[in-house]
Amino acid sequence: MKRLLMLVLTLCLVTGGMATAEDGSDALRILDGWRVNHFQEMYPDHNVQEIKVVYDDDGFGNKAELLMSGDWDVAYFHETEYDLAKLAEAVPLLDLSTEAVYAQKLSQIYPNVQEAVTKNDQMLALPVWLDAAVMQMEYVGTVITREGEMIDLGEQLGIAADEIPTTFSELCDLGVKYMALPRETRKGTSFNAFITEQASNDSKHFYLDYLVELYASEVVGENGVVNFDTPLFRTSLEDLDRLHTALKSDPKRTYGEKRTLYSVVTDASTGFLQDDILHLRVADGEQIPARLGVLVINANTKHKAEALDYLEFLSSEFMMQFGPVIYEVFDYDAAVRQTYDLTIEAQQTQEEEQSVIDELIRMRDAGDTSRFYSLELIDAYRQNIAPNLTFHVIPRPYTYNMTKDYAYGKVTADELVEKLNAAYQDAMK
Repeated sequence: MKRLLMLVLTLCLVTGGMATAEDGSDALRILDGWRVNHFQEMYPDHNVQEIKVVYDDDGFGNKAELLMSGDWDVAYFHETEYDLAKLAEAVPLLDLSTEAVYAQKLSQIYPNVQEAVTKNDQMLALPVWLDAAVMQMEYVGTVITREGEMIDLGEQLGIAADEIPTTFSELCDLGVKYMALPRETRKGTSFNAFITEQASNDSKHFYLDYLVELYASEVVGENGVVNFDTPLFRTSLEDLDRLHTALKSDPKRTYGEKRTLYSVVTDASTGFLQDDILHLRVADGEQIPARLGVLVINANTKHKAEALDYLEFLSSEFMMQFGPVIYEVFDYDAAVRQTYDLTIEAQQTQEEEQSVIDELIRMRDAGDTSRFYSLELIDAYRQNIAPNLTFHVIPRPYTYNMTKDYAYGKVTADELVEKLNAAYQDAMK
């Protein structure tokens, strides 16, 4: 179901060490960039220095301080984590729309993405990455066995089309219904097979962490405030309790058969161009919180030409993976060919076997799109998802221990709400 081109995945890997100027004094300084080694290979005359983010044991880094310092030429960040307008107040950013190629790009991207990268009628950022702000869930409607047999899980389990969940509460409803089915009906399936002990408190903790992130991404205000002391969140906790009670009613995952265990609903990636992804919400509504990755250029840079080269380089590298979700005007055939060209060039640089390169050339020249996102998926995204995307700064405090305490019954709902509110308030200071 997931039709992400393996070639694109290869192109989008983050690389390790950097080729840099001896002391960095005359280098293009890139903060938290992608594929900078490959950029250096493509532009050997450019001196490049990577500014790396340092992370602590809990995964929190010093990127905010590095961004606000302005001691860089180009920076990459997600607008769900850092406010573009506030950054522009602290660091002068280059108005990309003064460059003809980027003025054209701006006119081609989706309106809500345009709004996210423009401030005071200036294009201050180039969008190169777009996915969901929160982990997605996937409804596994059909599966194919190792023997090639297709099984309709929805038919086997009696799940009607209108029972496929759209909210967290409906996800819990589906779990309760599933666990109420006879064991024989559920044989060979699990509500979520990737949770090893779905009846455990760890399972409850998993869904609670998901709920907290989902809720915060939906209700966060323009000023970053998130309030958990609401009927909506408390009702969602009750829904979670219902789900956990149902999962505990029959903790056994298999019934005497050594066979593949198929999930009904499972966690998936954050990409938008996939079949059967459930864009779950806590509240009723159409909005889908999204994460937008952007590149910005320091207006005071002494390396404007090199910085623009990097923007064009990374935009091209990511075009087939993220172009269809960023650009309303998207040349599919040109992007497919460009991806082949970049892959072939990379394989030649790495001195891959000629037979591999010849096969890529054959596929490119034949217009083979079988491994790429389908036009049908892109059209579905254009109609059903793109208009509903929202972009907000979402606080990301460390809440693991407090949600675990609730899952294990060590704190009450009132205590959890109080702790979550305090954590999110601290995160915005």
